[in-house]
Amino acid sequence: MEAIRQKVKIPKNREILIKVPQHIPEDGLAEVIILLNQETKQSKLDKLKYAMTDTQFVNDLKEISEDFRAVDIAEWE
Repeated sequence: MEAIRQKVKIPKNREILIKVPQHIPEDGLAEVIILLNQETKQSKLDKLKYAMTDTQFVNDLKEISEDFRAVDIAEWE
C-alpha cells in the first residue's frame, strides 16, 4: 500500500480534484479519506507558549543544546 498526501483548501463548491501520479495504473482502486485540520494559528501559538513552561520540554531542549555545544566549539577552534 502506498500513501500519497495532498493538502488542499476546500473551495466554495465543496469539490476537490485529486491528481493521481502517473505510476499508478488505470483502473486501480484507491481509498480516499478526508482528514480535516481544525487547528488554528492561535491554537498552535498557545501550544508553543505552553511548551516553554513544560519542564520536560525545557529540560530536553537544554540536553540537546549541551549535546551540540561540543560540536559548535569544535567548529570555531
